[in-house]
Amino acid sequence: MKLVMAGGTGSLGRRVAADFRCRGFEVVVLTRSPRPDLDLRQVVWDGRTVGAWAAELEGAIVLNLAGELVDRRPTPKNIELLRRSRVEPTQALVEASRTLSSPPALWLQMSTLAIYGDAGEDVVDEDHPPAAGPPQMAGVARAWEHAVEGAKAERLVVLRTGIVLDTGTPAFERLAKLTRFGLGGRVGSGGNGSAGCTSTTSRAPYGSSPRPHRSRASCT
Repeated sequence: MKLVMAGGTGSLGRRVAADFRCRGFEVVVLTRSPRPDLDLRQVVWDGRTVGAWAAELEGAIVLNLAGELVDRRPTPKNIELLRRSRVEPTQALVEASRTLSSPPALWLQMSTLAIYGDAGEDVVDEDHPPAAGPPQMAGVARAWEHAVEGAKAERLVVLRTGIVLDTGTPAFERLAKLTRFGLGGRVGSGGNGSAGCTSTTSRAPYGSSPRPHRSRASCT
């Protein structure tokens, strides 16, 4: 079986690739700029148009991680960059899937919990409506998920995940740097809700709680 990843050169993509290779999968990364330090088969694409790379999707598992890092100021220019860097690759993958005689067996489409915005005290599940804003969070997420509509695949799964924290990941390193400068501390009151945890080293990439709980409970 083959796993084809779009946006697979980042921290999460490398960890997923390593896990799938251990399970005996062939792993292919669609990338604009092949990296010599990445020990995976890399296929060039532009992230916008259908090309010869589309043949890699035949009967494969597709994991779409493509998108610029969100760690930037929410200016109109940056918000458009976040939206475009997610929507255009997704649309290219969707168009490519429609040309295949054997569609992907499974399509894993990345999204984000930010689609719910600040839901306050609501219990948020898959039936909870997306928020109207802010534009750099829910606005980008809605456009991202809309772009995958019409994908030709035997099964489509949209992954609304939180921030991935592990040694070497951008989010972890940013928090660690602040702490080294003496600026670490409590984030929020502890009364804020928590969706669960993300671990890339426990062989359980995503975890969640069976019932609502507070962030304070996650730290005990």
